[in-house]
Amino acid sequence: MYVFDFKTVYGLPHLLSKQGQNIIKTLEALNASTLIIENDYIDKYYMIDYSKFHSRSFNAPPRETVRLHFFRNKPFSNDSDLDKFLLECDEKKIKPLNDNYIGFVVVKPIENKSGHKIIGRTIIDPYVEKGRENITYQVVKKTASLFGVPLTVKGLPYQTQDTMVCACATVAIWTALHPLDELFHFPTYAPCEITEIAVKTPSTFRSFPSSSLSLEQMISFFKSQGLDVESLRIRNDRDELIVESDFIERAIKAFLYCNLPIIATLTLKKTGEEDSYHAVAISGYKNDESGKIIELYVHDDGIGPYTITTPVGDLSSWTNQWITEQKCSEVLLDRLIIPIYPKIRLTFTKMQNVFQEYIKKNKHPDELSLCLFLIQVEEYKECLLKSNIENKIEKLKKPFPKFLWIVRGKYKEYPLFDDIYDGTSVFPKQIDNVNYTY
Repeated sequence: MYVFDFKTVYGLPHLLSKQGQNIIKTLEALNASTLIIENDYIDKYYMIDYSKFHSRSFNAPPRETVRLHFFRNKPFSNDSDLDKFLLECDEKKIKPLNDNYIGFVVVKPIENKSGHKIIGRTIIDPYVEKGRENITYQVVKKTASLFGVPLTVKGLPYQTQDTMVCACATVAIWTALHPLDELFHFPTYAPCEITEIAVKTPSTFRSFPSSSLSLEQMISFFKSQGLDVESLRIRNDRDELIVESDFIERAIKAFLYCNLPIIATLTLKKTGEEDSYHAVAISGYKNDESGKIIELYVHDDGIGPYTITTPVGDLSSWTNQWITEQKCSEVLLDRLIIPIYPKIRLTFTKMQNVFQEYIKKNKHPDELSLCLFLIQVEEYKECLLKSNIENKIEKLKKPFPKFLWIVRGKYKEYPLFDDIYDGTSVFPKQIDNVNYTY
């Protein structure tokens, strides 16, 4: 059998891990109704890990994985419905099926230390419930072939760590590579390959089984791929905050606007125990009515995708399931790591200093809000094409560098002006401005 009612998932051994249980909760919220099980699925990333590590074990696990596909609105009730669809399949039938496609979960044939199956490559829709519309998610467009039927899902890829070949930092890098592939066509790698490349920078830990990557190894990996890295330090070695709280929020919004990935390194504190260190990929945020971030969403290999994370006071300290379930006393943000295209030479820190001057000069903060973001020129001009601006033809035809930092002034949600800075310059240099008309 291939087609099952979604409730069947509760009786399967595939998603018994805590990450799997959190994925099920997300699928419930997304109104999943139908499950299709694709057995003997060959997953690209697991196959690479298998060939480089698992196949050399005395008791080698199977090569094949299981892929679980999830749909809304019961497109199929049984295998006969699916067979009929495959026989009569055409473009008119594929579109509604795609509209109801939530995504897939790959389950590896290996177990974690609790004896539960390890979650492999997983891509599901981000969840937006009614009343939670002020959410920005980082997503990439991915495809899946279900028995030849092309399906599309928009989400950020996720998987849990296989401690034999990768730790949390490796998984965070693996997640970060997918937006970079979509933006700049940089290659993606399997976790085992990421670990192999990263550990060329020496450390005191074993390469395999993998226990962790150092900060230097994480940065070294990206630089070895021809990328550069913006590393924003949030705390010093004594866990003291060394930036203003708005600095963190502004950085997250600025880089996610351009769909650049952000890796957060964390200190997990437990009373009476040594600190442990963790890395996650930031996958989105939610604003309140004033535009302030009140929730973060993180791809945490120890919890699940789109994990709801709430600031404690400000964004330098978090609360989520590490505190509510894993008994940590504090989750502290240490650093934000942003892999960037080398031509983006103007750093966030320099633009942050420029932005502070705008804030000082803003005489009507209750009426004029300011924001800072990074954007590619093609996307920016497409926005201008759809907007009412002064000297529109002139602005559209004017050549701009590939990357732009924008300081935007807004009244409520209405843009009033954009001051444009050359993102490829070493020093802040305003090159133009745009005034919006209504």
